[in-house]
Parts: sequence; structure tokens; C-alpha cells
Amino acid sequence: MPLSAIELAVFGLNHRTAPLAVREQWAFSADEARRALEEAQDLVSSSENLILSTCNRTEIYSLVPQTGNGGAPNLEDLLDLFHRFKNFRREGSDPYFYILEKEGVVEHLFRLAGGLDSMIVGEGQILRQIRDAYDLAQQAGSVGKVFTRLFPAAMKAGKRTRTETGVAHGCLTHGQAAVQLARQAFGSVEGKHVLLIGSGKVTRLAALALRDLGTQSISVTNRSMQHAEALAAEIGGKAYPLGDLPCLLEVCDIAISSTGSPRPLVGASMMAGIARRRGPRPFVAIDLAVPRDFDAACAQVPGVSLHNIDDLNTVIQENIEGRRSEITRAEGIVREEVKTFLGQLNWLHLDPVIRHLIERFEAIRVAELAKFIGGIPDEHRSTVEALTSSLLKKILHFPIEKLKSLRDDVGLNPAEIAFLRRLFLAEKYSRSTPDADGPPPQDQDRKPR
Repeated sequence: MPLSAIELAVFGLNHRTAPLAVREQWAFSADEARRALEEAQDLVSSSENLILSTCNRTEIYSLVPQTGNGGAPNLEDLLDLFHRFKNFRREGSDPYFYILEKEGVVEHLFRLAGGLDSMIVGEGQILRQIRDAYDLAQQAGSVGKVFTRLFPAAMKAGKRTRTETGVAHGCLTHGQAAVQLARQAFGSVEGKHVLLIGSGKVTRLAALALRDLGTQSISVTNRSMQHAEALAAEIGGKAYPLGDLPCLLEVCDIAISSTGSPRPLVGASMMAGIARRRGPRPFVAIDLAVPRDFDAACAQVPGVSLHNIDDLNTVIQENIEGRRSEITRAEGIVREEVKTFLGQLNWLHLDPVIRHLIERFEAIRVAELAKFIGGIPDEHRSTVEALTSSLLKKILHFPIEKLKSLRDDVGLNPAEIAFLRRLFLAEKYSRSTPDADGPPPQDQDRKPR
């Protein structure tokens, strides 16, 4: 397979393989991801790397062209770098992480983009998260000619699963699932005072679900007062500065939290003091943040019922049951898109053939024209130049278009690729790896850092 010429792997953990306590240690902010990617490029300049970090997973996609030099940095060096960046011992992470390689990476990424590997199957937020991770990797200069095809192809597959099937129809968001969990705890949210901590997408969707259920008393607090006021205005609630959080927790019945804070906003001692002032009134906190906004020890405080993102699973599984047939259809689309993409990877091997074919025949044209140009009047030389150039393009049009068609549509097996490379490439290139096929160098396929 064409992927044999590169080391492609995804190293990751998710809601199925690792508990929240481990996942939150591996959460990357945008700034952390950018710095880690830049360090990876400094270590292996020809590599491609991307970090996808969400509330339910952290995945590091890496590609290193095979150089044949045993001493050259490789995927193992990159994985060691990311472990050092997170102050995690490599052997200590083994029980929680999975590593997929080559075709397995493509299949996994396409399923993920299709919403089939999410905690909430069919959810659409993962597509935006993949797009954001791809944009950030481009900014960090860690996307090259493979990832510029791989990730857009995955996003295309994800869009198809949602437009051509009902896999996302009736799908809960994390915010809606949190509201369902609150309803299970209280029986109803009517007449309850709800506090939303944070004003991002998750809390906004929870707020809209609460509003649709007729909840009248909703407070919003956020580090940015402007953002808190905007969300409060949208749902008919009230906005408060984050400094008022202890007072707000004293009076609310339900708190739904999802911020980007790297540390807990509510510690156990703070929660214990709030609980004493609240008296016997029950309190439910649903913490959807990764890392968590409520310290895990808050669950030990009497009168406090604390839920985290992993506790949404019961609500989510009930929601999935009605979409089983659509999930099967979506799986079929993903398999089709994976097959198409793997076939199109022939460009790794055939682009050098096409480029060399054009360059070789152009060199012949220039050399032959040079033999006779002296005998051609000056006023006719530009005409002869244009004529021979046009003639060469027409001669090469059919074989080049045929090669492109084979590259993009039907795919080739390894023996056919080897034959074409041997037929059309110079001997020193015909048995080399794709990245050794001469100009243009890989750096030209990268965005400047």
C-alpha cells in the first residue's frame, strides 16, 4: 500500500479507554497545542503533527517519512516529546492509550469525523473541533502534503454522514444531556434556580434546553462579563461576574459548568462552606469541563450531588437506541470514503512520475529547438517557441490525464505503481520513497511558520 512509505500513527486516549482524572491531565489548551506542535517541528522538521483535544479525548496524529536512516528522529521520539510536554512517564500512560498505524489511522479519523466514535454518537461538535485542530496545526507549520489531504477528506466524510443519513437527527448535545440528568435528579426543573458557569457552546445549549422546558430562573456567570450578559440576554436570564460564584452557588438548585479553566473553580473547602450556609436544601452540580471546574472531593460534601461528563452515559445510551439503523448507514458511508481516500493516496507515488514526465519531455523540446534556432529568423523565433510548446502539451495531454485519473479515481496496486515509476522515472528515483523524488521539496507544501 502507498502508506508503506511513511510512518503514520495516532496516539490517543478517550472516554472509553481512560477515566476523567487521566483525560484532564492530557487536555491541551490551544496555546499548549501550538507550542507542542512547534517543538515537534523543531525535533523532526519533515514530520506532520496535529493535536485534537476535546472534553472526551486527546489524540496526537503524527507522520514521519521513512528515510532509511536508523539514527534519524522518528515517531517514538515524537511520542516521547509529547509525554515530556505533559510531564507524563511514557510507561505510566500505556494502560490508557491506544496507538493506531497507517490505514488504521485513516479509518479511525473518518469514523471520528462521522460522529461514530463520540460519546454522543452523531454529535456535530467534533467536526468543528477537527477543523479547529487542523487550522491550529497549519498555523504552527506542522501540516504538510499528507495532512492537507487527510483531514479535509475526513471532514468531507463527516459531512456526508450527517447529510445523507439521520445519524444526527434527535441527537442530544452535552448541554441537553446535562439538563436531562438534572431532570432525573429533581424530577423536573420547573421552579428550580439554575446557575450556568461559563458561556461557551455547551452551556449555551444547556441554557436553550432549560428555556424550552420553561425554566424561569437562570443565572449566568463567566470570566468575561460581556459574554455572560450576551448569553443571559438570549435566554432571559441574569448575568453576574465570576467573583460572585460562591454567593450564586448558595442560592441555586442546579449548577451546570463548562469553562476552560485549567484548575478547579470550586474546591472542597469552598463547597463545604457553601453547603453549611445552604442548609438542608439539595444541590446538584453537573460539571462538563475538562479539566474539571468542581474538585472531585466536592462529591464528599453532605447535601452535594456532583456529576461529571462521564455520568452522562446513561442518558446518552437511551438516546442512541432510536438511531441504530442510521448509525449502520453512516458506517457504510465512512467505509466508502476510507476506500476512496486510500486509493487516492497514489498521488504519493504518481505525482513524481507526472512531474518527471513533463520535465523530461520539456528538456528534449528545449534541446532540439536549440539545434535549429540559429537558422530561424529572429522575428519567427517566438512563434516557433510557442508552436513547439503547444505541440508538446497536446502530445502529453492524454498520458498525463490518464495517470491523474488512475491516481484520483480507480487506484493502483503496488505492482502497478512500481512499474510506472520504473518506466518513467530516472533510475536513481524509481526505487526511492515518495519524499525522495526530487523537487519540489516537502517544505514548499508547508505554510511558513
